[in-house]
Amino acid sequence: MWTKIEDFSKYHKMIEKGDRILLGLSGGADSILLARYLITLVQRHEISLFAVHVNHQLRGAEALRDEAFVRVFCDRWMIPCHVYREDVGAYARQNKCSLEEAGRILRYRCFSECAKETGCNKIALAHHEDDLAETMIFRMSRGTGPEGLTGILPVNGEVIRPLLCLEKEEIRQMLTELSQDYVEDSSNDQTDYSRNYIRRYIMPRLCELNPRSARHMVSLAGQMWEQNEFIKTHFDRIYERVKKADQAGIRVSLPFIKEECDTFSQKELIRRLLFDVAGKRRDLTSAHVELVQNLLGKTPGKRLDLPHGIKVVLEPDHLYVHTGTYPVQEPDLCCGEEPVTAYRVDKKKLEKGRKITMALGEEEYEFELIPPEQCEKWKNDCVKYFNYDRIKNELFLRTRKHGDYLVIDQLGRKKLLRRYFIDQKIPVTERDKVFLLAEDNHILWISGGRISEAYKVTDKTEQVLRVTYSKKDGGKQRYE
Repeated sequence: MWTKIEDFSKYHKMIEKGDRILLGLSGGADSILLARYLITLVQRHEISLFAVHVNHQLRGAEALRDEAFVRVFCDRWMIPCHVYREDVGAYARQNKCSLEEAGRILRYRCFSECAKETGCNKIALAHHEDDLAETMIFRMSRGTGPEGLTGILPVNGEVIRPLLCLEKEEIRQMLTELSQDYVEDSSNDQTDYSRNYIRRYIMPRLCELNPRSARHMVSLAGQMWEQNEFIKTHFDRIYERVKKADQAGIRVSLPFIKEECDTFSQKELIRRLLFDVAGKRRDLTSAHVELVQNLLGKTPGKRLDLPHGIKVVLEPDHLYVHTGTYPVQEPDLCCGEEPVTAYRVDKKKLEKGRKITMALGEEEYEFELIPPEQCEKWKNDCVKYFNYDRIKNELFLRTRKHGDYLVIDQLGRKKLLRRYFIDQKIPVTERDKVFLLAEDNHILWISGGRISEAYKVTDKTEQVLRVTYSKKDGGKQRYE
């Protein structure tokens, strides 16, 4: 029965004699089958096995049922079991991410913590061929590059996945042969989860075209992994040779990337730049790589704002990718024909309880974090309050640049700053003089005027950013 899993594990050198393996055990069919396989290795005295179960606290009584099932199963097979209870819903709200993403982050955090506590050198997870195919489709729909097409790796650091050689139906058949029961997660039927939608609607259609669709996608993932490993080794050498790093980001010679690199090589180097500076790959897609590549043909001074607070600047001799602190004052970044003047609001100082004052000509701005109860109840055009909980990236007090916008109502509808100035009949000669409080291209506040609806203080706000604006002559500008 176990030959296929055994051969797959040996081919990828997943398990060695003496390993201490931590099994992620949900109680579902996949993890229960993996548990039964690993139990055979325990019985042959080849490994030590531990289990970890994470209760996401999203399904009430059903989640408690799953937890109880896992405990009973582990008692039956004498597997040390560690149970974690995580409030996935609260984490998703606090970090403004989906329940799927929140669950994944907290699960892996628990796995890592438990592995350290138990002295395990490997973490076994029960992903199978259908999971890999669904992951490839999900990533393709989000604009992944060649690396994303590897899907789920059989071995990724300390994580091993012995069931990646099996289809879901094979797992069910093997459990039937073992007369082994398991629990069903009702949330798998909720199509508001991206992967569930793919599983329920897209994969069945692909299988109508070819019943072996998932198996072929697994084969493609393997080929892509081999190709990517070759490309990675080659381009890593080039990248390490040409990059110039500083505290804020990384530069690459513009003549080199424009004149000595073909289209494919440009994209590979840009991809490495973005991933390196961001410290992550999520939400950085091939579309972002192409945006940067298109920037190479522009005049120096052009820039892009990308996810994770990444800024891309086309300098006269370099392509500079940084994290938004380049430099504290940015006098050479262009918006149309006019330079953008920008001053960074130091969030670290604010969070330490310090006030920040900026004197810009006749105008003065004071920034301070306060608790919500200190907000004044009456309207004051020179004092504005912002929901600091919503601010995730660097803050700048600056003049306008291309792509600026603000949210104009509680439905989240946006308006370009350019259109806003036109509607408010702000003279063209005055528009480049107006200071704006901005997070990336999102304008929190037009100096002396309105603020974005997205940053307004609510009854759930925990920290408030108070900004006081004044002019040395006592006057004030207004752009309502």
